[in-house]
Amino acid sequence: MLTALRMELGNLEGLRADAGHQFEEHVAACRRIAVQALNSVRDLAMGLRPSILDDLGLGPALQWQAREFSRRSGVPVSVEIQGSLEDLSDRQATCLYRIVQEALTNCAKHAHAKHIEVRIKGDEDALSLFVRDDGAGFNPKTVSGKGLGLVGIEERVREMGGSVKLESRMGNGTQLHVSLPLFQEVRA
Repeated sequence: MLTALRMELGNLEGLRADAGHQFEEHVAACRRIAVQALNSVRDLAMGLRPSILDDLGLGPALQWQAREFSRRSGVPVSVEIQGSLEDLSDRQATCLYRIVQEALTNCAKHAHAKHIEVRIKGDEDALSLFVRDDGAGFNPKTVSGKGLGLVGIEERVREMGGSVKLESRMGNGTQLHVSLPLFQEVRA
C-alpha cells in the first residue's frame, strides 16, 4: 500500500502543472491508499497489543476479540469469565490474549466450526483457559508435526510456567486447555 501511495504521489508530481481531471483522480487515489494503510497498521497494532487490554482489562479485550472474529469469520464465539482477572500482570494478560487469538485463528483455518466457546476460570493460585469448538476435530496421533500456531501457544504457556492440553476427536471438535499459575511479578 505504501509503495502504491509513493507511485501515486510520483504521478501527481508529473501532473502538478496540469490542474485537470487526472490530477484530482490521483489525489483521490492517494487518499484511499493512505486510509487503507492507516487501517491496516491500526488493525495490526490492535492484534499485537490492543489498547483495550490496557484501558479496560483482559475480559473486555477478549469480548472485543470474539466479536471481531465472529464478524470476520461468521462463526459465533461465546466468552465466559469466572472469577476475577484484575490481579493479572500485563505479561499474563497479553499471554492469554494472544493464546485466544491464535486458538481462534486455528479454529478458522482447520475446524469448520459452527460455534466456538472461550472460557476462563481464575482463582487465587491458577487460571484455566478453555477454547472449545464444535468443528471437524482431528486425531492428534495421526497429525504429522505441529503447526506454528500450537507451537507458539505452547511456548507462551511454558514461559509462564503453565501447561497445555489438547483434546480432539474426529467429528467432535477440539478443546484447548491452558493452565497458568498466577504469580505476582517482581517490579524493579
